[in-house]
Amino acid sequence: REEFEDIVYPLVEIQGGFEKIERGKLVRTGNKLGDVKKNKAQSQALYGRYMIEDFWELFDVLEGKIDTNDNTPVNGETIDTEGNSSDDSTAASKQEEEPQQDKKSSSQLGSKITALMDIGHGIGLQVMQAGWTLDVPSRGIELMEGRHRIAEAIREGVIDELRNVQAG
Repeated sequence: REEFEDIVYPLVEIQGGFEKIERGKLVRTGNKLGDVKKNKAQSQALYGRYMIEDFWELFDVLEGKIDTNDNTPVNGETIDTEGNSSDDSTAASKQEEEPQQDKKSSSQLGSKITALMDIGHGIGLQVMQAGWTLDVPSRGIELMEGRHRIAEAIREGVIDELRNVQAG
């Protein structure tokens, strides 16, 4: 997870940061009624972004690693300050010392994520995040061409940066 952030955040900062990108015309187009002209059933495509950190939490909830009621780890999982989860044997042994009932995720989720489909992917970060960090097939569809172009540019920047890291 940290590797993903270490590459994506600097690329976004080179472009002026998320706020500048999101204030730009390529992203804002679609937010007003009437911006989507080719589709009679939809007249706007509102843009909204999940923060990368929040998507880590969403992954952990879907995989049953944290309880949805109080955001606490379940069944020996630990969540570090970076939002990473792991099966921490030290934490598990401490739990054994203090008798506690095994906690189950209130969401009754807990299956490994096997794919991600993001309908309305915006600038595409979550599609890359899932594919890279969960190692699952991930795809996105975006109605607004400008947002898709930004997503492609970020993806190409990430690929170039990974090539540089591997070559260096």
